[in-house]
Amino acid sequence: MNISKRVTRLDLLAAGVFGFAASLTASAGLRDCSHCLPSYHACVQSGNPDPQPSCLEQFWDCERAGGCPISFPIDP
Repeated sequence: MNISKRVTRLDLLAAGVFGFAASLTASAGLRDCSHCLPSYHACVQSGNPDPQPSCLEQFWDCERAGGCPISFPIDP
């Protein structure tokens, strides 16, 4: 086997392993998705005649923007 081919393959393997490890590290952190709840509860208690649909949409938009899974808000 030619040495230059071996070095190239090892370089590619090292780059692939590094990229895989970096992606695992980036996804390993748990997100705190509770930051959307206070604004949801404030919206519900704001006095709108029918706040539920628009407050839920705002809550879900907040979750999406934060990279959180979509969920239903927890009542206090």
